[in-house]
Amino acid sequence: GGFWIPMDITLMRGGKDMTKAQRKMKIISNLEDGNYAKAVQRIRSALSKGVKPIYADAWNQRGGYLRYLVKQGDLLFNMMQHGVTRQREAEDYLRRVLRQEINPSLEDWHYEQEEAMQEAAKDVLGRFKDEIWCTFGVDVMEYLG
Repeated sequence: GGFWIPMDITLMRGGKDMTKAQRKMKIISNLEDGNYAKAVQRIRSALSKGVKPIYADAWNQRGGYLRYLVKQGDLLFNMMQHGVTRQREAEDYLRRVLRQEINPSLEDWHYEQEEAMQEAAKDVLGRFKDEIWCTFGVDVMEYLG
């Protein structure tokens, strides 16, 4: 019963401002860990006003919805782990509300979305490699393999 409202909520902890050196170190850490989508987010806020909207649009078009799906999957797994919902209900939400096919399993679906999101992030990072180099002095191509 009831109805579902898909939401993407981000909570921040700690200070909102970090130095450029701190941001660079976090970006490098994300790249080393293969968390390219997080690196995309960290880079965006420090880009010049002329590049930022183009970069944001590229990410939104290529990876934004994939990131949303991954976060929805994370939320559903968390809810199942804590007994808030059952797997059947989570799968029903994905099918009815998000119009997603779950084949063969919820875990496989989530893995595929995560992989697609990271590939989209790698694409955006590669397309903006020169701007990232000019802003942070980081050669992203070194990490994209």
